[in-house]
Amino acid sequence: LREDKTISKRTKTYLKELEDRGNIIVLASGRSPRAIIHHYESMSLHSPYIAYNGNYLNDTINREETIFKKIGQIFLKSFFDRFSFDHFSYVSVESLDNLYMLKEDDRFEDFIFPKKTNLILGDIKKNVNEDLMSFIFQVKDKDIKDDIEKFASEDEDIQLRFWYNLDDYGEFYPSSISKATSLEKLIKDHQIKREDVIAIGDGNNDFEMLSLASLSFAMKNGSAELKSKSRYVTEYTNDEDGVYHVLKDIF
Repeated sequence: LREDKTISKRTKTYLKELEDRGNIIVLASGRSPRAIIHHYESMSLHSPYIAYNGNYLNDTINREETIFKKIGQIFLKSFFDRFSFDHFSYVSVESLDNLYMLKEDDRFEDFIFPKKTNLILGDIKKNVNEDLMSFIFQVKDKDIKDDIEKFASEDEDIQLRFWYNLDDYGEFYPSSISKATSLEKLIKDHQIKREDVIAIGDGNNDFEMLSLASLSFAMKNGSAELKSKSRYVTEYTNDEDGVYHVLKDIF
């Protein structure tokens, strides 16, 4: 996505052209399915897509949905037993059907699409009675990050990642789950040769996916850590149609 959270017409057209030529175009995101589908539909794609950083796979070719592992509601309740809501400027957690927030907040409207799901406001600890797909928060004071990391390390089923571009934001996610988890399933189910897999990403949540692909690119505007570990870095940024240029050079 570009800085304004859109995809250029040139990139959309070329991705659709590649799909029409027999390639499988997979959109992989940390977003929920509802926040991906409008991008997917705007390109008229029919290929699979990956949501929740690999924890959800919609294989539209095989007409199969897969959820790999959820964040237990027990973890959420124990987290808020340890850390009061006063420590956070923002909290949102969600299942496939429900989005829970402390209060209405439109700062990530394009990311979480609150109007496209059942929004439940108020005491998250009290309101949540189901296991979850996503758990995002913003700390008021960065000094608490070490305490949160220590708390997360005590649960072998949970991992914690702070965002590279907004390091007061963090997210919990199930251990051993990444975008590569879904990608591996697609490779196996569709009998794709590893040497035919190309991956492009810009965030630290893309590292496992890029490591899995035989040909991988970190975006020029991506995180420094991802670029340092990637085989290649694109010549152009997201705003400069970097994905389009890379694929055009390959195909």
